[in-house]
Amino acid sequence: MVAFGDPGPVLRQLRTGDRVDAVVWRGAVMRLVRYDDEQATADEPRDEPQMFAGLGVTAALLAALGAWFGLVRLVRPDDPEPWTWRPLGRRLLGIVLVAGLGCAFGALLLHIPWQAVAPVAVALTAVASAVLIAVRRRQRRARAVAGSG
Repeated sequence: MVAFGDPGPVLRQLRTGDRVDAVVWRGAVMRLVRYDDEQATADEPRDEPQMFAGLGVTAALLAALGAWFGLVRLVRPDDPEPWTWRPLGRRLLGIVLVAGLGCAFGALLLHIPWQAVAPVAVALTAVASAVLIAVRRRQRRARAVAGSG
């Protein structure tokens, strides 16, 4: 017994005696093909590379973030501000995670090709990070002006 979930294009037009091609994987029918019509079973393995692309771009962005914070610590060990974990690092970590994994999940749900995940995630991360850094700088300047006057 093969479960298809819905009648689809092949099963709707199938009559007794009709010939179809079947794709078999590990001894079970996964797809039926008749002329140009195809129909997949509910058990067909899914190839969804959007999440893998999202995980990869998230890992790359986290590596870049860690490298940047490490470089700032090496270059300016006495004054790493504002590039420290407490004021900025946690928020940037959140931005990277939400942008990378959120773009991947959105692409998966919307059936957008996996190739779009990395550029969109990197662009979202860059824009959100730039806004966050600009806000943090403005807050530091306002505190410096208020403290000096």
